[in-house]
Amino acid sequence: MSILDRRFPDGTVGDLCASYATDATVQSVKLTETWFVIARQKVIQKLEDDRPVSKAQLISIESIVETYEGKTGVRGQKFNSLVGRLLDIDFYNSWIIDEA
Repeated sequence: MSILDRRFPDGTVGDLCASYATDATVQSVKLTETWFVIARQKVIQKLEDDRPVSKAQLISIESIVETYEGKTGVRGQKFNSLVGRLLDIDFYNSWIIDEA
């Protein structure tokens, strides 16, 4: 997180790039100065309490589920269906229901 937040011990400031391989070539992209963390609410709360990052927006998985679900329907059903189609897992029962 310190690297993404550009907090280097020597005060160096500059562009950060990420590289990735596609087939036989290596591509490089410049990273933005602002970024975000998506994590469980417990992790987000800890980050907010300690605030080790200054340029990141902190977003909880639970808030994404709630926003996607809206105020109607069976809790977790709509979001779980989306994640299940994308990742072939039962996200809600694996990660959220134990927190209820």
